[in-house]
Parts: sequence; structure tokens; C-alpha cells
Amino acid sequence: MKSRNAVFIGVALVVLVLGWGVALLVITPPAQQSLRSLSAFTEHAAQVLRARYPDRQFAVVQDGTAIRSGNTNFGLRELYEELETSHVKPEQIDDRIRSHFAAAFARVAAQGRRRAPGPPPATPPWEQAKRVILPYLVTSQYAQRIPTLVHRPLVPGLEVAYTIGQGEGSVLLLASDDLAKWQLGEPQLYEQAVANLASASRGLKVAAGPERTPNVKGHWAGVMAGDGFDGARILLPDVRRQLAQVLGEPFDFAIPERGFLVAWSRDYGNDRQFRDQVHQQFSHSPPNLAGSPDIFLGTAAGVRAATAPTPPP
Repeated sequence: MKSRNAVFIGVALVVLVLGWGVALLVITPPAQQSLRSLSAFTEHAAQVLRARYPDRQFAVVQDGTAIRSGNTNFGLRELYEELETSHVKPEQIDDRIRSHFAAAFARVAAQGRRRAPGPPPATPPWEQAKRVILPYLVTSQYAQRIPTLVHRPLVPGLEVAYTIGQGEGSVLLLASDDLAKWQLGEPQLYEQAVANLASASRGLKVAAGPERTPNVKGHWAGVMAGDGFDGARILLPDVRRQLAQVLGEPFDFAIPERGFLVAWSRDYGNDRQFRDQVHQQFSHSPPNLAGSPDIFLGTAAGVRAATAPTPPP
């Protein structure tokens, strides 16, 4: 993960403004919508491939950066970055996905890669693992399905789990056996994971919305690193402090997808539209990216649930 430069933040802010302002009223073609993030693009590519190759199975790997077909993972980062910067027309995106995978499948066939699935990745020694452990948000429903998963509550409906292996085509979520091997407790794991995320986020600035929208009270801001960990960045004191400086305390925030964080002041005039957009984004998120449809309260000191459940749109 890398801190984004000023050019990327500028582009990301435009995307956020469009997504949470103008896009409330404008319908964008699904192919074009997929370029808003790598994980969304990967899910869209899987849908395109299922329609093109109905006899094959395609699954999005858990970190949302690759598609698995048979025994092979096909990374999407390079294709996504190519399309994101080339300003292709919406109808050309799906054609480019199909041609990219036709070539990829041909290479796999030529290489004769017909290996049986290998064993799950082994847990590395602590001295190696501690440098790459990161907090990874999962839904409470997901955490309940895996009794051995190491996790702690963040806000109602969302849990903090822990991952290593991000960016290597798969995600290894840490289990109780891993802690036993390392002779660690969960609090130590949490401290290390948050420290690693803070280090990876050094220099990151929250993307604030326009200073003032005519006839609209309040303000909004978001986190736009775009690496799949933006939701987890609400754990970082520096990010909460920046949001509090822009929005006041407490501020409302939402994580409709694991890799998305948006916040706004409690007096924001477009509060209802933002809440509706949160529900819409959550309802359209693939299961591996799911966050929460609810709105929470944040301060520089921490986060908490709202005083009442978020009403549906």
C-alpha cells in the first residue's frame, strides 16, 4: 500500500463528489461504475466472464483483486489501472475484459497449468508476519460463521478481523490457532495491525468536500486511498482527528463497503441523501466487500453506534 500523491487525491475527490453529489441524480452505465474501485471492477469482470463462458466457474478472491477460475488466480490490478487512466467508453470496457481474459486463458493452456489445488497458505513465523498484519473489516454475520476467526467488535454489524497476504492474490484471515502458534493475545495483534495500517497511511489526508454547497448547511469528507482498507482507517486516531477538524464532533460516518469510508457533519443539509446513498451502495455490494447500511458516530477519541437505528430509505 502506498500513500496517494496530490494528483490522485484530487482525482479521488472528484470521484467522491460525483459519487455522493451529482450521482445521486445521474445513472451511470454499470461498466463505467465498475471503475470506481479495483474491487468493484473485479466483481464486474467476473459477471462479464460468466456471461461469456457459461461452462466455467469464476469466483472473486476474498481481497477483491483477482478472479479465480479452475486452479488459477488472474490478477486484475494492471487491467484496472489501464482502463481507469485511458478514459475508454463504457461499451469498450467489457470488450477489453473479454479480450484480456481470452489471451490469459490461452497462455494458461499453452503452459499446461493443470495443477491440483494446493494446501492453504501456511502461517509464517511472528517475526515475519508482524510486519504485514493489517486490520480487515468483516460483517458480524461472517464472523459468526467462523468460530476460530480472531476478531473484535468495531460497531454493531462490523467486526475487526486480521489479515496477512494482502496483494498476493489471496487473503489469509488469522484464526485462534495462529495466535496459539505465536503465543499472542488478541490485544497485541490489534495493536500491531493498527500500527501497520497507520504506517501505511502516513501522509494520507482526508478528502474534504467543497467548502460550502449553496443553500446547504454543513460539510462532508471521506478517505480515498482506494486500497481496500479505507473502512478500517476509522480505527486510526489521526484519521478521526482530521475528520473531527473538518466536520466537528461528533460526526456521522458510514462504511457501506469494507473499502469505503464517508463522513459528514451532524448538521449537513444533504443528510437524507447521504443515508439513502449508503443504503444503496450497501445493497449493491458483493458479499466479499460488504460493510454496513447503518450510520455511526465518530469523534477524535473513538467511534460508537448512533443513539437509534438508522432508518431505511
